[in-house]
Amino acid sequence: MSALPNETWMQIFEWALQDDHLQDTTLPDATSTYSWFQPIYQSWTLRSPNESLLLSLQQRYKLLKAISSTSRVWRQLISEFMFTIVCFIDVSSLRQFFATIKNEPFIAKWIRRIYIMRYLRTNEEDFAETVTIFSSVIKYCKDLEVLFVDLPLMNSFSGMANALCMYRPRNLQTLYLHTDLCKLRDVIVVLDTFSSSLVHVHLEIRGSGIEEVKLGMMSEIVITFPRLRQLLLYGHISDLVEQASSWELPSLEMLTLDSLQFNEGIPDIEELLRNYGSRLTHLDIHSTCLGTLPESLVDFCPQLQALSFNADWRFPQNGTEIARLFRVPHPNITFIGLHGLRHAFGVGWVPGISPQMQTISQFFNDKNMRALNKTNFPKLSRIRILDKVLLQDLEAANGPSKACYPRYERWWDHCIGQGIKLEDCTGSDLGTLPDADQGEEGSEDSLEYEEELAELPAEPAVGPLAFIRELREELQTAIANLEDDIIPFTGKHSIYTAPLYSPSI
Repeated sequence: MSALPNETWMQIFEWALQDDHLQDTTLPDATSTYSWFQPIYQSWTLRSPNESLLLSLQQRYKLLKAISSTSRVWRQLISEFMFTIVCFIDVSSLRQFFATIKNEPFIAKWIRRIYIMRYLRTNEEDFAETVTIFSSVIKYCKDLEVLFVDLPLMNSFSGMANALCMYRPRNLQTLYLHTDLCKLRDVIVVLDTFSSSLVHVHLEIRGSGIEEVKLGMMSEIVITFPRLRQLLLYGHISDLVEQASSWELPSLEMLTLDSLQFNEGIPDIEELLRNYGSRLTHLDIHSTCLGTLPESLVDFCPQLQALSFNADWRFPQNGTEIARLFRVPHPNITFIGLHGLRHAFGVGWVPGISPQMQTISQFFNDKNMRALNKTNFPKLSRIRILDKVLLQDLEAANGPSKACYPRYERWWDHCIGQGIKLEDCTGSDLGTLPDADQGEEGSEDSLEYEEELAELPAEPAVGPLAFIRELREELQTAIANLEDDIIPFTGKHSIYTAPLYSPSI
């Protein structure tokens, strides 16, 4: 094996580093799969897709650490992979990385993805310092493809927007940002700057909703996104949706509009779908506005395959036990995701809801569920309950309440009779809850917020050759044998020992 040429080793390393979470460029949304895990000495909870992504980044780092610690030759060969993806979970690691890249700027040519995750160990988040340091880093990263910032920048967003527009990475394809409503102008400027390269965009807009948004000349800009396939808008998005109605989105396939947290509807939804719904395959609309989906959805979105909406909405009833969701059946939808349903099974607690309102909500839940049949959706094969809080409440209560258990049975029998799978947000059959007997794997790879991130189980070996599989097993063994007190970066290490800037790992 030692006689193999460098090119072969590079291919082996590339296979060994393959990971589904990192290979898939599609951004997570409400329909993405959650997973059960059990922190040590705590009850079961759900791991979000972003937390799974963070664990995948950690596993990648440990694998790279094992390879680089094996020999000098391997350390030199693996150096490029070490800086292809960098992740930060606190200000100090970002500061240390900037010092390294400033002293040795040639490593910036390898950087393709930057992840800035939510802080796990700091009580006070210094956004201003984070943005200032990042602005200094971004000027070196000319080939950046993914910028994933999973923390609310709020008033500090302007500094990041200025850095992005000033230094302009050549091929920025994925943008994941949180900001404030008052920074909407900056958001539009950034989108316009990278409109020709963006493929996936996630924007979360926060704010009180009472302040006046002054867009000025930005409101007149018609942006063309020739490559944009996925657009996810969360929070206070009314003004942004209004602007998006005039954009050119010829390649849009996946659209998420979620304004639930601000208790508002989504204006111009029909105009939005009329303008660029013809190519949509995935549509997710979540708001408190009752019956937001247009009845002529099949005309606006004929290619739609996956649809998610709020099952608490009060659609027209027509005097029957079945709600009338659309004007005519949709021929291509195979997956339906249901938001809401918090009152359906009599578990958990929702503030400010009277028993009478719960009964009304359950009444419409039943009618909407009956409408999910093969008559209205001939190709429907899966119905997924999307609310993770509901699933955790079911786990804590060990299933539906006695009064609501018949509803669960009716829904289950309805889906079985239609040949449809009824599942929860983990992808398992609704009602499949974790217990002590099936929790061994969940406990081993649990995410610890107070101590350290645990290691994911090893993936199967990749590649057709036996020695490649053997190499993968040896590397995973080396990971387990690494000393716990190794710190990825202290400022004294070689640059080849710092692929993931996270002192907690």
